[in-house]
Amino acid sequence: AGAEVTHHNFQASAAMDILPELTPKQTDVAAVEAALYVQDEWRLSERWNANIGSRLYYFQSGTYLHLEPRLSLAYAVTEDVTASLSYSVGHQYLHLITRNETLLPTDVWFPSTGTVRPSKAWQATAGLSTTFGGEDHFASIEAYYKGMEYLYEYRDGAEFTFGTPLEDQFTSGTGIAYGAELFLQRRVGPLTGWIGYTLSWTLRNFELLNLGREFYPRYDRRHDVSLVINYALGERWQLGASWVYGTGQAFTVPEGFYTFENIDDNFSSISSNEYVSRRNNYRAPAYHRLDLNIIHRRKVFGLDSEISLNIYNAYNRQNPFYILTDKVIQDRPPYNTKTVLKQYSLFPIIPTLGWSFVF
Repeated sequence: AGAEVTHHNFQASAAMDILPELTPKQTDVAAVEAALYVQDEWRLSERWNANIGSRLYYFQSGTYLHLEPRLSLAYAVTEDVTASLSYSVGHQYLHLITRNETLLPTDVWFPSTGTVRPSKAWQATAGLSTTFGGEDHFASIEAYYKGMEYLYEYRDGAEFTFGTPLEDQFTSGTGIAYGAELFLQRRVGPLTGWIGYTLSWTLRNFELLNLGREFYPRYDRRHDVSLVINYALGERWQLGASWVYGTGQAFTVPEGFYTFENIDDNFSSISSNEYVSRRNNYRAPAYHRLDLNIIHRRKVFGLDSEISLNIYNAYNRQNPFYILTDKVIQDRPPYNTKTVLKQYSLFPIIPTLGWSFVF
């Protein structure tokens, strides 16, 4: 059981442009966040165990008070196999607002207010876990389903101009997430490590977005893989490798352009507009990376120390940091303009050398 209190001071803005006159109005919010929580573990029988708890949450901005119950049950099928079930309800008072027309890192954290309600989620899970090989190995599989309310995104035609309150540019909706997670670990011996794989789906539904149809949000990730391997060469040397893979993020790109000419007695101009039939209609390339390390342990001046050589992004994968649409002129007649996607990447292969001491 316990209690916690946090005082927040938010200064939220979606400033995107260099010109100050194009900067939207900044929103300043001060809020106290407080919680009381209690949790207890019960051994119901030789095979059944339970974990029951609850959290009472208060958020000053908007004066919100919520109760968040949680329950998990574990059943020992055999000495080595355990089945589990869990259910929980949670609220989030800080909203991650994402712009879907670009992969630029322009996400904004915005607090709940009198008009922006806290997000609510309930989640149910079911799983099986086992140890084998004399408990040298551990494996688990778990499925989950989550329902969400009061999710926020920028509305279509949001205006990022001076004097426009940022919260006026939001629209709310609902969402679901579901999937399965696999985990396998070797715990003992010179060769240790683990592999994890997640297959998941995330969907959103906003009445005022995507013509009211469901769409995949940016952070929908179909496949997620993590692999970690460590190999001990005696007591002094250790080799390590880790590899991660994830499906590319979804974002919105134009599917076409149309132009029309405005003509009157004194002025003529040509306007260009984008055509988009559905939200988040494009996937960025997958993200994957390999990191390697070598560790040597030795005593220096009577102190335990480790010398490590680490290689980040060992095969120099050019992962997308952000992707933009751009217009280029073809280098051959009739020199038409075409629209292309340009990808920008950060963090190429980076070696580092470190020496740490324990005293």
